[in-house]
Amino acid sequence: MKNFLSIFLVLTIIILKGSLAFSRESSFIESLSRRKLLSPLSQKVSIKPEEVSFSPVNYQKEFREKLNLVQRILASLSEYSRGKIYEAPIEEFYFLPFRNHFLFWERLTSKPRLYVILQGKIGLSELVKTPALKKINSDRLSEDIKREIQRKKLKEVYLLVHPVFVGASGLLWIENAALFLSARTAPVILANGKLVIRNSLVGVLDPETGTWAKRRPISHREADLYGVQKPRPYILVFGGGELL
Repeated sequence: MKNFLSIFLVLTIIILKGSLAFSRESSFIESLSRRKLLSPLSQKVSIKPEEVSFSPVNYQKEFREKLNLVQRILASLSEYSRGKIYEAPIEEFYFLPFRNHFLFWERLTSKPRLYVILQGKIGLSELVKTPALKKINSDRLSEDIKREIQRKKLKEVYLLVHPVFVGASGLLWIENAALFLSARTAPVILANGKLVIRNSLVGVLDPETGTWAKRRPISHREADLYGVQKPRPYILVFGGGELL
């Protein structure tokens, strides 16, 4: 009799737990429906088993193949270029790690362009001749930033407003300069080649206030969502690139 009661109690607990779990799941689905994050299908969809397949993808290989294709295309245009810096529509480089940035750039009135250093050494004095980089007056900056510039005895102050890509045979040289990445347009520097930073100040600037850009507080729930938080500029050296 005792064994029977024990089995009965265990089964009752399991059923109750299952009911509670189902109730919570139903409530969760209802809340998604109310927020229009989940909507029922307008018609039935049937999927044949043979139509569903999975094969592992070597994303690094795929990325490198696309990257090589872009570099070959740019190389073929070298005779028409006025220098070693190429300008290209940013949307053509959809395979680069810009997912959150693409969503943000799409909303800008003036979409950024990508500036590519395909080969050879390029300094900021050359990059500033393109729309990617602007020279700014340090008088417009906050006192703490000006003190840091004076401490390092830097004479040139620049603001990067468009993304820059350094190809495998390229080199971007930053020396004795203050280089700020604009928080307004969120540019990035991607180096598949060489990036040299010497005796310089590099940071993210709010060009409207002349102060260090601050990230607004965001909940843990939204932290991994695309398009929620305004993307920040960054510098990434990857795929055999070097930071010197």
